[in-house]
Amino acid sequence: MRLVLPVLALLSSPALAGPVSLLVSIDRTSYMTDLQAKIGAAGVSADVFNINNTNAAPTLGQLQAYQSVFVWTDFGCFFQVCKNLGNNLDAYVRGGGVAVIAPFATSSDSGYSIGGAFQANDDWAIEPGALAGNGHQTLGAIHVVSSILNGVNAVDGGQYSYTNGSTLNAAATRVADWSNGVPLVAYRKIGSGYVVGLNLFPVSSDKLNWSWAAASDGARLMANALTFTGDAAAVPEPASIVLAGVGLAAVLGFRRSFRRRSGDGRR
Repeated sequence: MRLVLPVLALLSSPALAGPVSLLVSIDRTSYMTDLQAKIGAAGVSADVFNINNTNAAPTLGQLQAYQSVFVWTDFGCFFQVCKNLGNNLDAYVRGGGVAVIAPFATSSDSGYSIGGAFQANDDWAIEPGALAGNGHQTLGAIHVVSSILNGVNAVDGGQYSYTNGSTLNAAATRVADWSNGVPLVAYRKIGSGYVVGLNLFPVSSDKLNWSWAAASDGARLMANALTFTGDAAAVPEPASIVLAGVGLAAVLGFRRSFRRRSGDGRR
């Protein structure tokens, strides 16, 4: 059951003037500008930093010029570059930044994954895992009310719905799953900042016909993740509250019935 509640509007971040995010990847520039355009249409402006063009990770100072960064990889990452990226991301988040991490930077293959202090300190929200082609998946169970899902009604992962990893970090809050139960999005607070794990390869079907459907709310989901500043509380999704209430009522009813029967036996 998926509900979009008016209260979510109170938790969302307003659109900000000027580039608020930095997109960091090892990928084709045309793929990076696809994401730039998609989140731009959703109200989040971003600059692009393609490691392919520099053979170097963005410095901590470059990251700190932005409220949030979105990191993914598509090509292999030189060890020292991924190590430097991880060192700088770890310091960036602990200093108050928001880092959205997506496949294949979440791969268990160190040739693609973020290294350095990010890996050493286990900063992940969704732990790294092997590449999985899950077949066509859509938005599944929602676990908490979160501003990350504000305006998100449908996410279509496309033909393969590629993911990395299905295990949450013990400190993470699980927000929503794919329809097969694999985590789609989770977050955790580290220092003064946040890491958002997004189990969605970010390039849309406009560039890759097997990737997430551009007509779905994938761009809104990513834009929300990039403007995330925390939720007031991890409020269970309403359907979960109803089920919990039904279960509690059943337990209390059983206890009352048991006590009446026990009392009758004593008489």
